[in-house]
Amino acid sequence: MLDRLLLVLPVLLVAVAGCGDRPVATRTPDSGPRTPEAQPQAAPFPHQESPLAADPSVVWGALPNGARYALMRSAQPPGRVSLRLRIASGSLLEEDAQQGLAHMLEHMAFNGSRHYPPGQLVPALQAMGIGFGNHLNAHTGFDETVYKTNLEAAQAVMADIKSLGITEVYCLGDVVGYGPNPRECVDLAMSCQLVLLGNHDQGAMFDPEGFNPSAERAIFWTRQQLEQADGNRAQKERRWEFLAERPRQHREGHFLYVHGSARNPLNEYVFPEDIYSQRKMERIFALVDRYCFQGHTHVPGIFTENYQFYSPEDVNYEYKLDGRKTLCNVGAVGQPRDGDWRACYVILDGDTIRFRRVEYDVETTIKKIYAVPDLENFLGDRLRDGR
Repeated sequence: MLDRLLLVLPVLLVAVAGCGDRPVATRTPDSGPRTPEAQPQAAPFPHQESPLAADPSVVWGALPNGARYALMRSAQPPGRVSLRLRIASGSLLEEDAQQGLAHMLEHMAFNGSRHYPPGQLVPALQAMGIGFGNHLNAHTGFDETVYKTNLEAAQAVMADIKSLGITEVYCLGDVVGYGPNPRECVDLAMSCQLVLLGNHDQGAMFDPEGFNPSAERAIFWTRQQLEQADGNRAQKERRWEFLAERPRQHREGHFLYVHGSARNPLNEYVFPEDIYSQRKMERIFALVDRYCFQGHTHVPGIFTENYQFYSPEDVNYEYKLDGRKTLCNVGAVGQPRDGDWRACYVILDGDTIRFRRVEYDVETTIKKIYAVPDLENFLGDRLRDGR
């Protein structure tokens, strides 16, 4: 049932599924093949037996197997899908000799199904952009077991990109770092046409240098996550090979793409206040043929050759390249630091740069960070403020 319900993910903005009590197939030790007692019948929804009217925007229905569903479209946040599968069965139905069985079955559901052999279900869900973490994808209560999935920052941005008809996606590095889903992020990055090496990507592969204690602890945890086969050893190897093959910079005509700066593609920060360091900016601009796209600081904006910095708001989120040397910081998808919590990326359309901000389910990401002891809570708290 879970397999089929998940097929609605690309189409629906909100989906909630639940099962009431219904006839089940029975079998005794000597009865031979199992046969159904009767065609399953869906139990009525609570609002059908209540004088209170239900929200008219919700579509209610039932599947042939008796599972009920409720679907609701929501415009905010854009590009988001949430699915909840509720089974009306929990720990209160356990007998004394079965204590803990309901919770064990909750976890067993992710081990495989009729359509997914053992070890393949979780990678398949991750390929759809669904993140996994402690207590984030399911919980068992007294009278229910609930499975839940959400798409977050990177998935919301990719959905926004797809909606605009963009065909080439360049990632300027730091696919992994402070976030709670490094495996899923690497898998998603593999679909990009270009992915550069970031300092956190390098830190995950080698000994991190120059990292503060929180960042170092996070990168060691990230390395442990990437080392886990997660039921698919071949995919684990592909992730490591992918990161190991990332270039430090990329040139296309007059365009240079780096993670840090033209002078130090991996590690150098170029902050807005660096416009007051003429010597530093002179040396960086001397290495730029015409245009350079970079990241690393997580602060989006435009640097001009006459040492001016313009935030996206200063240029109304659009800047036209005019032949003069220009540096463009593309911001960050997963951890913006310009006071705006929304994911940030840029579109290069001919000679025009457009900054895009995309809302996503930031609270789910924060909860995932809280659930990982090696990721300090402030890494989640800062996401709310874009700092």
